[in-house]
Amino acid sequence: MAGQRQRRERDAARVRSLLRTCGVRPPVSGPRSAPEWPERTESEFAVVSLVAQGATNREVAERLYLSPYTVNSHLRHVFTKLGIRSRVELAGRAAVRGIAADS
Repeated sequence: MAGQRQRRERDAARVRSLLRTCGVRPPVSGPRSAPEWPERTESEFAVVSLVAQGATNREVAERLYLSPYTVNSHLRHVFTKLGIRSRVELAGRAAVRGIAADS
């Protein structure tokens, strides 16, 4: 039993080493929240800030070097977290926090 555990640990260490040589890094401890709006991750906050300034998903994607699909995913998560359904509502919430004024 102890021999199996040692083999598994050795195999896991070998795989981690191989992944590191391929450039794969372990995940960070979890999504970091934006200090300006702690309920949002940093990525969500960046997207919300640009949307609140009137940017389209495509414009946000170009500015943040993301796919438009990723931008849409961030917006869907934010909409769900805030219980809203539109960009207009999102812009209103951002304005209350003073986020739209960053333009």
